Amino acid sequence: MRKKVMIYAYTKYNLGDDLLIQILCKRYPHVQFLLYTYPEYQSVFENCKNLKVVSNRSIVSKVTNRVGRLLKNKNAYENTIAKRCDACVCITGSLFIQGEGDWRPYFTYMESRQIQRIPYYQIGSNFGPYRDDGFFEGFKGFFANCEDVCFREKYSYDLFADLKNVRVAPDVVFSGKFPVRKSEKMVSISVINLSNRSELAEYQIEYRDFIVDMCSHYCKKGYQVNLMSFCKGEGDEIMIGEVLNKLESKEGRQKINSVLYQGDIDKIVNLLSRSEVVVATRFHAMILGWCMKKKVLPIIYSPKMEHVIEEINYCGPVVHIGNKEDVEKILEGLEQHNVFDVSEICAKAEKQFYRLDEVL
Repeated sequence: MRKKVMIYAYTKYNLGDDLLIQILCKRYPHVQFLLYTYPEYQSVFENCKNLKVVSNRSIVSKVTNRVGRLLKNKNAYENTIAKRCDACVCITGSLFIQGEGDWRPYFTYMESRQIQRIPYYQIGSNFGPYRDDGFFEGFKGFFANCEDVCFREKYSYDLFADLKNVRVAPDVVFSGKFPVRKSEKMVSISVINLSNRSELAEYQIEYRDFIVDMCSHYCKKGYQVNLMSFCKGEGDEIMIGEVLNKLESKEGRQKINSVLYQGDIDKIVNLLSRSEVVVATRFHAMILGWCMKKKVLPIIYSPKMEHVIEEINYCGPVVHIGNKEDVEKILEGLEQHNVFDVSEICAKAEKQFYRLDEVL
């Protein structure tokens, strides 16, 4: 009988997270995957015939959840689906960050996903930043109840290394199969919005101006520039708008494309594969660029990027948000840097699925 697996993921039209889902489904074409989310998400994965989106807007879903809330179970219908599966797989990157305010309701929600007698696999995540020992201890108990936990960087693994079911391997996207094409005179720049990130908001203008200067640099050299939004919901498109408004040269703006991710994974992958340079603020823009053998300039905005860069011994130029950088000097260093070979890292990333392979 065909196995059924419930997927827990971040379904807010974020390219990186959608790639994780796609890679998982393509790895196990004989498995029936279920994803409880918005019904329009089915179109994102129309090429994944083994993935069924279960609508969170259906009448059955609404009624079940309404009854569940009376019983203090906010995700009753999601639990009902999971109970019919052979396993649950949570495949999301930055899932265990302690935000502002009370973290306990979120922990209770996550804990409710672990259903008795249904093995739960946690794949491809990192842990933190966090402030409270209670947050750490709570999730340590959560991980202990998983069938398998595979982090994507050693920093997170070291925090929970005493748990026998915890492992580490490079990010899941390193294991994907992506086109390696001849580069055109094109640079793709992934951006983020800092204004809604409390720890980074003060650098919004400085970051915007840095991206503007980079666009101007490449336009003057005759490059086609792609300004890329990987996630509208997190404000990437807002930053693109600010950059375009700041650029005064109409001639320069004609050489700049706004590329907005709206569920069309192949469109973004195709443009990255044709680019000579990938300027990556988004974590998975950095990884995709390396996998496609491009020159990559990481713009580091979070510890997760720094940890990965250190662990894989990347020695090329990087930019840290909050540090004043000379654009011309940085890009000159990038031009002189060889393409970073990640073939061994890609092979090691297969180990993210080591325990899941045993059962699927």
